[in-house]
Amino acid sequence: MTQETLSSVTLATIENYRQVANRATRAYRLGSQRLIVALNNGLEKNLDSRTQRIAPQITDTVKTARTRVGHLVVKGIDGATRRTEQVVDTGSDLATQQVKKAANFAAGVTNPVLVNGLQAAARLSLPGAKLALNVSGKLAEGADSLVAAARGKGAAAAVDGVIDGVKRGAQHARRQGTAVSRKAAQTARAGAAAPRKLMARAKRKLA
Repeated sequence: MTQETLSSVTLATIENYRQVANRATRAYRLGSQRLIVALNNGLEKNLDSRTQRIAPQITDTVKTARTRVGHLVVKGIDGATRRTEQVVDTGSDLATQQVKKAANFAAGVTNPVLVNGLQAAARLSLPGAKLALNVSGKLAEGADSLVAAARGKGAAAAVDGVIDGVKRGAQHARRQGTAVSRKAAQTARAGAAAPRKLMARAKRKLA
């Protein structure tokens, strides 16, 4: 067995572990987003529905603040996981480069004794390398299942719903605030006009 073949098995193993790490990171991101969505939906269903009847303005304000905080958390998780994926990719690239350098060095050796020694080392190392490749392949399959489980049914749509919910909540709060302001202004004008009407009536009676 040649050193180049051994290196190809090693490179495939490195690539599998790159995928495992990146998929585990992706599962963490999706799972965190799903948890935030579930928490937000639970509060909206069990708490907001009750307080909306008692204090609608306060409820709308709390909902808007909660969704904004959720956005910040999701944004932070996205940033952290992207940086993690960059670190994984950088490390995998460096490992790949080292394996390729070693393979190129072995291919350039002309000393028969050294060539035989490298070939013997390759033959001895190949079973272990194949075993490592098989294990890494199984881990990659498991990582795919982990991502699917973290995503859940409709999780991506639910995350988008949270984003849309922030916009709707803010718009609703603004509409509520505008309506309250208009009603207060009408009440104030009516209150100011009432004494003038009474005075006018009294003057007509006296006349």
